[in-house]
Amino acid sequence: MKARFVVVAALLASLAATALTQEEKDALEKERQLARASQEAWGKFRKEAQAVFDRNFKGGFANYWHDAIDEARAMYEKALEDPVYVNRQKIDICRAIAQCHLEATRDGKAALAAVERPFAFAGLSAADREYAEKQRNDLRRAMGLVAEEPPPPKDEAHFADGFAKTGPNDRAFSGLFRAYAEWCADKGAAFFLDNAVKRAVAALGENPKSDCARTALQVAAGRVGRRDADYAFRTAGFAGKVLDFVEAAPADVRPDVAARYNYASSVRGAELEARRLAYATEIEKISKDDPKKVNANVQKSATKYLAFAKVDGRPGRAIDACRDYLKKIGKADDKVELAKLLAEQAAEFLRAGDESGARKIWSARAKIVPPRAQVKFNCVWWEAAPHDLRGIVESDFYKKSPKAVLSYKYGDNLKFLIETDSAITGREMTTDKGEKFRPSELFAFCDRQGVKFVLRQYLDNMEAIRAGYAGAPGVESYVAMGVDSPYHCVMFGASEDGKAADNFVTQYDNETGYRNTQSAKGTLKFSSLYLDDGVATLVAMPWTAAFASLPGKEPAWYVEFLNWAHGGMSLGGSISVHNRSSFAEMSFKGVDATALTAIKRTLLLKARNTFNETCAARANGFAEMWSDPELGDQAFYLAKVKPLLDELGPFAARVKLDMADDEVREVYDAAGERLLNIDYAIARLRREWLGARLTEE
Repeated sequence: MKARFVVVAALLASLAATALTQEEKDALEKERQLARASQEAWGKFRKEAQAVFDRNFKGGFANYWHDAIDEARAMYEKALEDPVYVNRQKIDICRAIAQCHLEATRDGKAALAAVERPFAFAGLSAADREYAEKQRNDLRRAMGLVAEEPPPPKDEAHFADGFAKTGPNDRAFSGLFRAYAEWCADKGAAFFLDNAVKRAVAALGENPKSDCARTALQVAAGRVGRRDADYAFRTAGFAGKVLDFVEAAPADVRPDVAARYNYASSVRGAELEARRLAYATEIEKISKDDPKKVNANVQKSATKYLAFAKVDGRPGRAIDACRDYLKKIGKADDKVELAKLLAEQAAEFLRAGDESGARKIWSARAKIVPPRAQVKFNCVWWEAAPHDLRGIVESDFYKKSPKAVLSYKYGDNLKFLIETDSAITGREMTTDKGEKFRPSELFAFCDRQGVKFVLRQYLDNMEAIRAGYAGAPGVESYVAMGVDSPYHCVMFGASEDGKAADNFVTQYDNETGYRNTQSAKGTLKFSSLYLDDGVATLVAMPWTAAFASLPGKEPAWYVEFLNWAHGGMSLGGSISVHNRSSFAEMSFKGVDATALTAIKRTLLLKARNTFNETCAARANGFAEMWSDPELGDQAFYLAKVKPLLDELGPFAARVKLDMADDEVREVYDAAGERLLNIDYAIARLRREWLGARLTEE
């Protein structure tokens, strides 16, 4: 592009010396048209390619795909062959190709090769070569291949030297003062007041047109939201001193009232209430005279502040203020907004320590949004359950058993809750576009092996899914094995060859040695099956991951399934992912003494194997290794490990296939969980042993 502009500029310059011939005029016009076409084509193409690139996003807990990034790279490669683009634009294209390589597959070698390509372009001018070198260096810097030049040291001597050379009347003073204010803020709120604010006062005395008052306020306000900043920046006392300085500044360089209001509103403290009230009142007055003079969001915030300024800790006033505010902004009949405001006020009262007042306000909200009862369903005992998913869904037991339904729209759907009686079951399900669909069903059962969840998604695009033109919907599920237990998160795309993403767990000691549900550890099994009208998915959690939460020991588990088909539906009504308070309650049904004994029998066999493995020399077992005279710790082994093995060994020896039920219950209740947890028990003993040694005098 620059090459064409140079030609155009040269032709224009020659106009002053001589009159242009028709041929020269035609050439000039042609160059103008080419430059315009090139610029327009580049702008349009860059926007299209970026839109394709942006389709792949590495979000939190999201699967990472790069097919769209690869598609964007192919677009850039094709563009390199298009004669409409000049060298400067093609250099940018090569840089974009390099970025695609990095974002898609972390192919640094290919990225570096991409930024070398411009140096072989025909007709590369000196300016273009310089630009290509800059792009290459920028990439190498981003990849950590070129060390960043260290910034000049920021200390008192550095700034003293700068201010000695630059005064408030100098154009460079503004940038220097901002850097100085940030440096002072890094050293704390008191240092900021004693140095940055004092220098700003002196600067305004010398040059009343200086913008240092605005800068000081911006820096102070920026520190309020930073966790790494001195806490004093968030106190009302500090904010009051900054505002005192700001308000004393000349009117034409004083930060506007919106900036002062925002700053005062960002800091909690009763000492600032008078200032907030004055600022909000001034904003409302300005807005009436000229609505465009103050930002609309600031106007809205000030109006809302004024509406609630006189609540004075009285719940009745807070409720009235909510209604009065909505009336003032023309939303008197908006129940959704009223419910939101009442929730905000209840939270304010709770923060102030007034639980009684908060409950009164929440009661008023409950008249608009009736509290939704917790979803409850059963996990039934199925002694002779098939081991394969197809056998399960085709069985009469499954077909005749009640199912829980994912019937609640995922998200904060106040409008839906207010306008729909949430107690009605079996209501017709529709998408946001009004299309009817059959909601997904969840069936839970357990047998002597573990707890199984079968999610049945009903879909109308199975033909496309089977052909590979569409993907099976994603699902996010949570299982907490007791009211006080950590929850396990399992995410999956329900394709037949799909895998579960089971690497996110919340975990603490729940008497199972920090076990969690992961495929690699054998504590999660997962599979999906395509059917004519949808997809069935089985999520199985063996009792080895939940022996501390067996039926009877834990009366209920807590479960949530979020299905991203049909716009997102949930079992319990989650308004956000990981929303523990909305998990459905799952009770065990039919797990009688006989069933519980069958579960314990299965666990005992696993417990015996675990114990034998930890004692085995051939496997360098966790217990056995401490007895090694060179690699172990015989003192620790004899004092702590051997007594534990001597105690539990006889119980492990009693575990047989043909044990009587009474003996199963006796052995399991006496030692089952400790046998299963033997490695973790020894790890705790080791920690205590080392702690005692390290703290000895």
